[in-house]
Amino acid sequence: MIQTAQGEAKHVITMGEAHYEQGVIRAIYGAIQDITEKKQKIAAVEAERAKLSTTLNNLLDGVIIINSKGIVKEFSEPAAAMFGFDAKDVIGRNISMLMPEPYSSDHDRYMENYERTGKRKIIGIGREVEGKRKDGTVFPIDLAVTESYFQGEKQFIGTIRDITKQKEAARRIEFLSYYDALTNLPNRYKFAEEVDRFALQGGVGMLAINLDFFSRINTAHGFHTGDQALRVLAERLRRFVSKETILAKDIGARFGSL
Repeated sequence: MIQTAQGEAKHVITMGEAHYEQGVIRAIYGAIQDITEKKQKIAAVEAERAKLSTTLNNLLDGVIIINSKGIVKEFSEPAAAMFGFDAKDVIGRNISMLMPEPYSSDHDRYMENYERTGKRKIIGIGREVEGKRKDGTVFPIDLAVTESYFQGEKQFIGTIRDITKQKEAARRIEFLSYYDALTNLPNRYKFAEEVDRFALQGGVGMLAINLDFFSRINTAHGFHTGDQALRVLAERLRRFVSKETILAKDIGARFGSL
């Protein structure tokens, strides 16, 4: 950096070469280039990047920015926490490292097809896919991708949400809709569906099991003991029926099988 006669600071690059005569430096030829404007532009870009990183790091969802070749340019802190990687281990590498097969092998080909044809599969649409953590575990994610330009370079911004808990909750709700939470046997609604299915096939044989005076156990020993008795009975019934038999838990102390 130099200072002009007007007191203005300038960023410069200097280049020079000494001229020797009889082993003594007689002159130095050189050039000086003012790079102040270039430095200011670089500083502005870095400030813009820093502002962007701050914004991305304060979002709940993970954000990953890649270029048209699939190389990661930005990797937000929420994304790092989600995948288990430090940003420095991902930035500069292909985004496919965060994908399980077959997404990993297909991604570059998809990018090439999009560049050639403009046909979209995820960009601007969003879909449920899978991600791969640093430890190799695969987990479901909701992915939305948008296309934009930064300093004339095409980039793709991916917003990622880990939906593992939502998927588990959905599976649990579905399970409770058709299975008894106490015994894990099909409930009466699932049993009724199976009865209808077998009936349409030409015939069905059904066995009903009812525990008489079971309410006395609850009254004398409490509902906890009664529930434990139902669990034990369900497990014993499982051992006495074939794999093809459908064993279900009805309301109260009733069981049924097909």
